[in-house]
Amino acid sequence: MSRAGSAAVLAGGLVLGVASVASYLVKRAYAPVSRSIAFQAFPGKRYRPAAAAVGAPSGHLEVLPSQYPRVRRDDTEETLHGVIIQDPYRWLEDADSPDVAEFVEEQNVLTQSVLDQCTTRPAFSKLLEKLMDYEKFGTPFKKGQRYYYTHNTGLQAQSVVYSQSSLDGEPVVLIDPNTLSADGTVALSSWAFSEDGSTLAYALSSGGSDWQTVHVLGTARADNQELAYHVLGDDQAWDVTILALPEHPDWMIGCEVSDDGGRAILSISSGCEPVNRVWILDLNAVGRRADGALDFSPFAHGAAGSRELPLNKLVDEFKASYEYVGSRGSEWTFLTNAGAPRYRVVRTDISAPAPAWTNVVPQHEADLLQWVRLLGGGKLVCSYLRNVQAHVETRDFETGRWLADVQLPGIGSVTGFSGDHKATEGDVAASDSDITLHRRIATASFSPDDFQTRQIFGTSKDGTRVPMFVVSRKGLTLDGTAPTLLYGYGGFNISLTPSFSASRLAWMLAYGGVTVVANLRGGGEFGTGWRDAGSLSHKQNVFDDFVACAEELVAQRYCSPASLVIQGGSNGGLLVAACAEQRPDLFAAVLGQVGVMDLLRFHKFTIGHAWITDYGNPDVAEDFNWLLPLSPLHNVARPKDDGQYPAFLLTTGDHDDRVVPLRTLKLVATLQHTLAGDLNPSQRNPLLTRVEVRAGHGAGKPTAKVIAEVSDMLAFAAGVVGAPWVHGSA
Repeated sequence: MSRAGSAAVLAGGLVLGVASVASYLVKRAYAPVSRSIAFQAFPGKRYRPAAAAVGAPSGHLEVLPSQYPRVRRDDTEETLHGVIIQDPYRWLEDADSPDVAEFVEEQNVLTQSVLDQCTTRPAFSKLLEKLMDYEKFGTPFKKGQRYYYTHNTGLQAQSVVYSQSSLDGEPVVLIDPNTLSADGTVALSSWAFSEDGSTLAYALSSGGSDWQTVHVLGTARADNQELAYHVLGDDQAWDVTILALPEHPDWMIGCEVSDDGGRAILSISSGCEPVNRVWILDLNAVGRRADGALDFSPFAHGAAGSRELPLNKLVDEFKASYEYVGSRGSEWTFLTNAGAPRYRVVRTDISAPAPAWTNVVPQHEADLLQWVRLLGGGKLVCSYLRNVQAHVETRDFETGRWLADVQLPGIGSVTGFSGDHKATEGDVAASDSDITLHRRIATASFSPDDFQTRQIFGTSKDGTRVPMFVVSRKGLTLDGTAPTLLYGYGGFNISLTPSFSASRLAWMLAYGGVTVVANLRGGGEFGTGWRDAGSLSHKQNVFDDFVACAEELVAQRYCSPASLVIQGGSNGGLLVAACAEQRPDLFAAVLGQVGVMDLLRFHKFTIGHAWITDYGNPDVAEDFNWLLPLSPLHNVARPKDDGQYPAFLLTTGDHDDRVVPLRTLKLVATLQHTLAGDLNPSQRNPLLTRVEVRAGHGAGKPTAKVIAEVSDMLAFAAGVVGAPWVHGSA
């Protein structure tokens, strides 16, 4: 959940289309719209959620009320801002409890019994495995005199890191995480080289956990509010803490070294809002040991008589984001959203008493400047989102003058880039420069020419036009019957851009389905204004946007509510659960992965406190008043017509220490009790959870586990909507 977290969007992506899309500028009225709060606190009253007027369509899979496990409820409740909140399943928060283990086992047994009824599941799993069995390469990059890249032969649990002397040289295995565990659950989560490429530090994660072990540096510090200096070969006990922020326990420190190696750029952030402070540490003012290593001992934090660290607090407030691009002497260049919600490139003299920012590349009138890289020869590579589609151009570093557009093959995303401010292997500035295809990958049973991509728009409740990419086979008959998978996220300034997804391709091939990715407010597709319009008190806008996209798909006769499946992970799990509660009549099935299902206690576990910048603080009465009516856990209610909810399959991992599994467990218990808690309710659509063992939030999950989870989810969805198998013989 961060601006640079596109890879964390679970099962995200879209089949790269080949059809052209007409240029269409989205309405730029992104200012947050004031909304009336649907809830008003009445002190001493228990909260009772509002019920939807109409229930969901009946699916083709069912679970009788008597089939659900009997789950213990207790009388736990608390009063928040004068409102009594019942929490009868709080005991499910104890992940190590035998009672929780028993709950998980019983739920998994029930879910498996329903999945066994999904007759296309084995064939889907076989098809997905075939589609995923293609080579995957990471963008090659150079460090020192060698090149590095990641490669997966197709179905390897984890990608392998290779080294080669040239881009065409013989590759040599550098790190193979597949050898580190029998089940493939130890993943390479991050890695970094020294400037000369002679030393590598790499972090390993086990079972999907966010906790990591850093090799070369030893075990990573658990306190991320400290910055320490370690000299390779020294005992870690000798490390000097040079910066600590105990008075600000929520602040986080990032560090990189300037182009000339003379300064360290410290990026101080708090939460997930796209803002940070920039402190510059003068390394030239730090002495050196006899072996040439920096000597920070005179500046040791907290030591008696320690000297003040030579810091220039260039930006010392949380009002905008600043990302270091490059420097020439004291002239430093940054990518920022200060006064520019779609970002711009600015420059300042860091030796001046106060920064005076001048434009190098001004904010574009419509496009979002995603990232900027400095190459040798004084060239900038600028990557934009133009209507959520990639556009890349080169500019002069000194003047910002446009040099050339990089010709891309069609609708898609730039998902990787490598280059160095010292490197001049190619002339990227020439307007007639050749774009050389380094590698082309292919997957079996798939021809891009058989599919088309369209960009259409839904109109949200407040009139905002919301774009979405729709991918289907060419010649699809729009009769409202196509099994349709609608994916959304809408948060944390994350942009959902077009990309290849084997799982979505399998959905379309297996069932003649349609896949849709919606670009909701709260995301970063059109800059921070788009993000702000879907955050904090405006979070309901995100749900309205998603509903509007679903309604537009029905209106254009791609699908009907009986054939529409919604999917989202993490913040997107919150999205689909909340939308299903607010509009159960609009959806047949809900696939919610590792979702933030409790908006009143999310900040009390692991990294959840960082999400206050997006959601608000439940401990503050004003924030509580908008969070409570949105929280999926607290708004489960039978529809007024005694109807039912869509089918739910909520997935989580027992090692997820980012969005801890308790949120999913408590919601599924609440769904089952409220909607199927007696022997004669109308709820027949299944309300299930799938808890993966030795799995976390998603990153680093072995290929086999990905195939198993996706097969379960999408075969379940197909079973609910009654989608027949259309891809050859099952």
